[in-house]
Amino acid sequence: MKTCIEKFFMGSVVVAALLLSSCAMVPRHHIGDTVIADQRIDLQSTTENVTWSTDDLSIHYGLVKKDAVLRLSGSVEISTSVTNTFPLADYLYIYLYLLDSEGVVISRHTLRPNISRYNMLSKRTSFSATLPKEPGTAYMAFGYFGNFVSIETVEGGGRGGYEKIEWEIYHDPFT
Repeated sequence: MKTCIEKFFMGSVVVAALLLSSCAMVPRHHIGDTVIADQRIDLQSTTENVTWSTDDLSIHYGLVKKDAVLRLSGSVEISTSVTNTFPLADYLYIYLYLLDSEGVVISRHTLRPNISRYNMLSKRTSFSATLPKEPGTAYMAFGYFGNFVSIETVEGGGRGGYEKIEWEIYHDPFT
């Protein structure tokens, strides 16, 4: 028959193993992953006033390359296919991946457009970032993850006065 101390010790070992195994599930941020060829933006041909688009959003940006620094500034425009039904922003993360000549991710940077939580979106929302240009950087690529919300009233079918309906958008440029 096991004593209370032995049971406690065995239980502690199981809990510790579960906690440590969850550490292995931390995202890698795609460092070392390869971006699809048609998603790569050549830094040599990139000039100011460029637009990158998907069905969900457009990123209008300018890029200044100076020595070991990249200065990226511009705006994000969410498609009306999203905002007509889901006009409130919960969050939006724009990911900028810096890639080597083979399209492998060297670093990832998160850009936060000026979006206040649960506010109506303006036509364009600005962002800017100054990033270190890693040695060997030849390309960049964009990704994003966001959540948008619609509030339905009782008249519109909501329960208890209102109902929050959410819509996620995302883009992953990887193979």
